[in-house]
Amino acid sequence: MDIRPSLRLAIMNDLHVGSGGSVGGFQNPFLTGDARQTVAATVAAINRQQPELVLIPGDLTSNASEAELGEVLGYLNELHCPFVVCKGNHDRESPEASQRFDAAFGKRAQAGLIRREELTLPEGVALLVLESSWKHEGLSPLATLDEGLVEQALDELDSQRPQLLLVLTHYPLKSQAQYAADQGLKYGGHVRGGDVLLNELQKRAGAVVCFCGHNHYHHIMAGDTWLQCAIAAIVEFPSEYRLATIGGDDVTISTHTGVKDSVRRPASLGCPQVVGRPEDREFIWRPA
Repeated sequence: MDIRPSLRLAIMNDLHVGSGGSVGGFQNPFLTGDARQTVAATVAAINRQQPELVLIPGDLTSNASEAELGEVLGYLNELHCPFVVCKGNHDRESPEASQRFDAAFGKRAQAGLIRREELTLPEGVALLVLESSWKHEGLSPLATLDEGLVEQALDELDSQRPQLLLVLTHYPLKSQAQYAADQGLKYGGHVRGGDVLLNELQKRAGAVVCFCGHNHYHHIMAGDTWLQCAIAAIVEFPSEYRLATIGGDDVTISTHTGVKDSVRRPASLGCPQVVGRPEDREFIWRPA
């Protein structure tokens, strides 16, 4: 299948503004005592890349306080292109936190299928933002989607049938549990029924590309008509974001940093393999 629409995206993940270095990270220690430093450096680096859109799949804050939301919004407003966010578990630890997040970001945090008039996308490209909550069921942490929003999005996709569907979700749709176990990584879970949803999305789009975070490591999974790209946290080693170039016959994923090497190399790492395998860092995908 040819992907004729042309689009250049940047994806930055797990900002955790408001969390200090003493708190530590999910996989590795935070790079600095102030998570805002990595956000500022990453925003500046992304601006130099000149993408057309920035996607941020959640955990922008520590607990979505008014102060944290004001700070992170101030940094993101320095981006030279539009950006879209979704909430992570840290952004919705309470109903009040979730409401504050929505009030701060407005339409930039809108869940569901984004209307073309609200975000300029190439013809044939659609963007779906998933809203989900995180909880433990037995020993497995799983995210539960807003079923009403999912059904509405599927109905809208039935009529649109985009050539390429981009999905922004904090939690991965495809389980990464086996990969995490093989690599010695901590695993924070995935979307319950994510496989089923991904199958439904593939029925309604030529190809589906999902960008996710939450587990704080780089990892890529792909099938004939779907790609899942997970992004490591920028507050931890190795402090990297992704670029996705879409057009022609393929999707190209590359990995970049805006943080100096002297900051990116802490003396002690809990899990250096969060950088991913070579194929998790640079990847070219051509849908069948």
